[in-house]
Amino acid sequence: MDKGSVLEEITVYTYGKLLAPRSFVKKRNQASGKRSHDVNITSGLGCFNRPALITKLHRLLEVHRAERRYNAINGIICNRAIHKALLKAIRLCYEYKICESKLFPVGDLFLELFLCMGNSCSIFSIFLSVQMSTMSHADSEILYPSNRSGEMTSAFEYYLQHISSVKHSDKDLMNLCISHESGLTPLSAGIQKRDPELVLQLLRYGADPFYTIEDSDPDMYVQNPTEQLIDDLNGLFLFKNTGFSEETCSKLRAEEIKVWQCLKYFRRAVVEIPITSTNHIVTTYADDVYEEHEKLNVKKSYGVRRGIAENLNFDFFKPTVSLKHLCRCAIRQRLNENRSKKWSIPKSISLLPLPLLLRQYLDLKSD
Repeated sequence: MDKGSVLEEITVYTYGKLLAPRSFVKKRNQASGKRSHDVNITSGLGCFNRPALITKLHRLLEVHRAERRYNAINGIICNRAIHKALLKAIRLCYEYKICESKLFPVGDLFLELFLCMGNSCSIFSIFLSVQMSTMSHADSEILYPSNRSGEMTSAFEYYLQHISSVKHSDKDLMNLCISHESGLTPLSAGIQKRDPELVLQLLRYGADPFYTIEDSDPDMYVQNPTEQLIDDLNGLFLFKNTGFSEETCSKLRAEEIKVWQCLKYFRRAVVEIPITSTNHIVTTYADDVYEEHEKLNVKKSYGVRRGIAENLNFDFFKPTVSLKHLCRCAIRQRLNENRSKKWSIPKSISLLPLPLLLRQYLDLKSD
């Protein structure tokens, strides 16, 4: 997306006035020796006026909060134009690499998006198909340019820096259900998309592999991301060893490799993944058995097919894998508990007085 077009289109109408961030190009007046400021809205070049952007972002939040409260009282659907302005403002912050700071309320912009729509489909639209998302394809491309996958990944990591600090009802937005219709957490959606790189990004910024969505239906059990991953692994193993064509089996093997990579990334982020061998694809307990195990403080285990288990190193998934790994999990847990609104987990790790290799290890970038 052209920076100039982003600057030009972020507008908020209130009380008959038009508010728009502007880009300033400083030029020296050769005759007088004084500087003059030429307003340049159609170009993203030049020196961007950051103080002006801060003012516009705070003003945009003020107007949006007022309208959202008014709409909630009167039962009116949120104005699409002002919702689009939030998307454009967030994209603008990414374009100019606005850092994590309380002065730049990027996290508040994400919270407003969530409160306005009642879900985080727009925030995590990178995972969702057009059918699953409640936003149009055009709106989705404001945050994530679909024709440049490398830039999509870069934008997603930037957004996670700010999303990871957002809470709603004392719950992290990173682990909330994306929408009631999807029944997916962001991490579960990343698994469905079969994108190990995006899954690793989520884990680095605090997504919980064992987080289970609380469903309002008592008879409905929603799998956590680890259960979903193990079920995918079992299913792919079964289909791969059936009578499908060689081309189909080749595609299934490629998908299986991606699932294994996601499982390895999960292992980096947690103390252990209890895995057992089974003839049945069962990764959850019956309610009475589960309650009994809860009383005994016994962790639920995840069953893999015997064909998979024959080539699986079970010791790799045990908590005694190494003292270094246990220390990594303990440090990351403490950083997550003490996470401030200003810094994400990777940012906190980068500030630790440790060698680069250790910081990369803590940030889940290496085994």
